[in-house]
Amino acid sequence: MDAAPIAELAWASARAGHASLRFQYRGVGASAGEPDGARAVEDAEAALQHLAQTAGPRLALASLGAGAAVALALARNHPEIDRVVLVAPDRLPEPPLPAARLLVLLPERGGATSLREAEAAVGAAGRVALVPEADPLFRAGLPQLGKAALDWVTGNAR
Repeated sequence: MDAAPIAELAWASARAGHASLRFQYRGVGASAGEPDGARAVEDAEAALQHLAQTAGPRLALASLGAGAAVALALARNHPEIDRVVLVAPDRLPEPPLPAARLLVLLPERGGATSLREAEAAVGAAGRVALVPEADPLFRAGLPQLGKAALDWVTGNAR
């Protein structure tokens, strides 16, 4: 939850006047319960329901690294999710979801998913972008990451 890219996405959302919710799976950080990877989608569903009840009907998701699988599962289960942003996903299942709803942001310098893999998974309708000067931990490029994600979610992406 405190990962720099996630904090930047929340900050970009706040600057633009959009609500955001960061959460940790049960048993991680300050979250109660025992860690249970098999219940990750269930945990994310609870967070999504809370956000939908408090922030309104238009919803977007963003994830970092291994969270891509959970974000894609939620997007498949909830067509009301308007846009999805995957930041440095560990892997992309094929097909992830209707590509018109998907943005994949990759660090310019390395990462688990290559530009070629992401472009093949997304196809022509979605979008893949490199975050300039960013490394896999995003020690650089955070403002560009936040802007690209927010532009995608609000429909201002080119």
